[in-house]
Amino acid sequence: MSAPKKNKSPVVTLVVGMAGSGKTSVTSRLRLACDAVGLNPYVLNLDPAVRNLPYEPNVDIRDTIDYVGIRKKYNLGPNGAILTACNLFATRFDQGRSKYLHGQHLAQ
Repeated sequence: MSAPKKNKSPVVTLVVGMAGSGKTSVTSRLRLACDAVGLNPYVLNLDPAVRNLPYEPNVDIRDTIDYVGIRKKYNLGPNGAILTACNLFATRFDQGRSKYLHGQHLAQ
């Protein structure tokens, strides 16, 4: 009898929550846990308003989206600017994906 085949599909974990709920802390711990067992996680930061991250994301919305500029340009509050930033990022994702795969970032 042969050993069961391992699932080659990627495991995806999406961490969501209200401001201050610990998303960054959980993501940091998950990344450390993956590193400790030899996994190489691909981490995306989709929070344009976060100021500091204790880990280095593979893709960071802040590299392509100017959160403060969006707030000013559209006269939005914090939550409206976050949603607008995510919408703008989504419209550029295909373009950005190929550039990230080649080690480049989109222009601001």
